[in-house]
Amino acid sequence: MSLTTSSFSVHDYLQQRLQYNNYNQAQLQQALTLRVVEAQRIAITRVAEYSSHWLTLARNLARSDGHYALQLSRYYQSIGKTREQDYYFDLALKQGNKQAIIVQAEQLADRGQYQKALAKLRLVAFVNKTASPEAHKQAQQIAVLMLEWAVAAGDFSTIASLLEKRHAMIPASLIAELIRFKVIDANHAVLLKPEAGQQYTHLAQSTQPIDTLTDATSVTQQCRYPIQFFADSLTKLRTLKQMMAQLEPFYQQQFCLLEPQYTAPQWLNCTNNATLRIQCQFDEALLQAQPKAIRYIGVMTDKGIANVNHGMVFVDAGDSSQVLAHELSHFLGFIDEYPLPINHAACDEEGAIAHNVVNLTRRVFASDQDARAFLAKQLPWYSLIQASTPVTHPVNGQHHLGTPAEFKNQIGLFPSRTCQYHSASSFKPIYGLSSLEYFEKPLPESYMQVFEQASDKKLMPSFHVNMGRYLMSQGQSSKAKTWFDAAHD
Repeated sequence: MSLTTSSFSVHDYLQQRLQYNNYNQAQLQQALTLRVVEAQRIAITRVAEYSSHWLTLARNLARSDGHYALQLSRYYQSIGKTREQDYYFDLALKQGNKQAIIVQAEQLADRGQYQKALAKLRLVAFVNKTASPEAHKQAQQIAVLMLEWAVAAGDFSTIASLLEKRHAMIPASLIAELIRFKVIDANHAVLLKPEAGQQYTHLAQSTQPIDTLTDATSVTQQCRYPIQFFADSLTKLRTLKQMMAQLEPFYQQQFCLLEPQYTAPQWLNCTNNATLRIQCQFDEALLQAQPKAIRYIGVMTDKGIANVNHGMVFVDAGDSSQVLAHELSHFLGFIDEYPLPINHAACDEEGAIAHNVVNLTRRVFASDQDARAFLAKQLPWYSLIQASTPVTHPVNGQHHLGTPAEFKNQIGLFPSRTCQYHSASSFKPIYGLSSLEYFEKPLPESYMQVFEQASDKKLMPSFHVNMGRYLMSQGQSSKAKTWFDAAHD
């Protein structure tokens, strides 16, 4: 008399044979019929990925294997089936799949919820010394993400802890970035905000061709106007470096583009709205710590409309180098050639309001020569107008200001839209569009020539004026005076 073998014991027997790779094809087929998990793991590697057979096997495996649950989630995402994507992603999370948890943490970080993202990664951050190479690679990925997000959160205790406990997992290139951007010092100590009046102990390197670390004073010997940019994440600091490197040579020559500098978000309170002009409220001690030679301050935020404000320039992470160039033009004394707001003070002025625009009340002249005599002291670009290029056009026997369109390829006196909402008539040197109206356009060569002729006449004051104005608005006139006194002309 023989004993019958239950399906349960057959299941276990086949599972064991498959695990030890001691099976034949018949046993594999029998195991698949009984839905032995190990058989399905083997079979799924032998069929085309995302085929109907693969999908059937993956759905079965996903019930107990977060790896396949995550793969299914990604598959359904690729074909736009959101419901199925979310179902399998949640299934992967419930099974504690590390990669799914990393993805969830990345989603939180993308929304700026860095502390929640860090909390997720802390659940899966540890790895055994005997773990596989893939597990060690994943542990390094987690350590890098945690460090990046701790920087973006201004979480200095987590930064210090990661550098101490997981230093071996952090690439040397990332450590070098942290030092270069002043997140940590050369000894890997976190650089906390300096006290009022205290300068940083090491200074930034210019993007100009300078071989060694140098302070802002020595940098100014090679260019005119030192500018220090800030950002509150490594991602934005890298974007700033790339943006500055892509600037046209003209801007590279005028500005000392110092290495972007890290500032924690709690030291730099900025608006974060794509429909509003960017505004930031600096911690005063942070600005006091900057070398005296720094003339301008720049900030990159996540979202917002780029602008300049009394020695400070603001751009967002989605802006291009052309947008930055447009804003830097304002530091140099150029004004927008698109219509300014109706209450803009510049449009109440008569004469040259910038290197590129003059406001002139409507008037007529007896001849083009009379108009030239009048314009000689009005136009910053007067010397660039050829004698054969008229500055007026005839109307009923009188000469009205404005070069005729047939001379559009010459430097002349052409209408600008700058003050079109005001009573004054605005004029510019060229007929076509420039970067002051559409940032995709280049800065005209003639504008560069005008700037070189009188570079300091329309220059925007330094950022110290901005800080002084803010303190005055807060009723702190004594402190405001200190900032005004420190301002560069």
